[in-house]
Amino acid sequence: MAQHLHQITAQGLEELKKEKEHILTVDIEANKIAIQEARALGDLSENSEYSAAKEEQAKLNARLAEIEDILKYHEIIREEWLKVEFTETGLVKSFQLVGITEADPEDNKVSKESPIGKAVQGRKIGDIVTYTSGTGKKITIKILEKGKLKA
Repeated sequence: MAQHLHQITAQGLEELKKEKEHILTVDIEANKIAIQEARALGDLSENSEYSAAKEEQAKLNARLAEIEDILKYHEIIREEWLKVEFTETGLVKSFQLVGITEADPEDNKVSKESPIGKAVQGRKIGDIVTYTSGTGKKITIKILEKGKLKA
C-alpha cells in the first residue's frame, strides 16, 4: 500500500524540523528530569506528578513520531494566496492555501484539503464558487485576487 504524502510548504517543513529539534533537545530532556523528580517522591501508584510526567512523555513521543512521518513522507507545495468576497455578506477576506499540517485559520492559513481550499483550486480571478462548509452551510464566494508565493 502506498504511503500518503503530506503536502507541506518549504517554510512549514523548516518549522517542523525546528520543532523536532526543540522536542529532542529541550522538551524530552525537561521531561526526563520531571520523571526523575517525581520518582524521588516515592510511591508511584498514587504519584500524580509521576503520572503527569509520563503522560507528557507519551505526548512528546507521539508528536515526534508524527513529525518524523511528515519529514519522511512529504511533498513540497507552493503556497497560494487568495482574496475572496463572501457574496452573502460582502465580507472580503485574504488567506493562504497551505498543507493540512500548516493550517491555522487564526493566521489566515487555510488547508488545501478544507472545503474552501478544495473549492478554489484550479479557479481563476472573477470565478464565483459555491461550496459546503464543515457545518453543512452552502457558501458562495467570488475570487477577487489569486497568486503564488515564492517557494
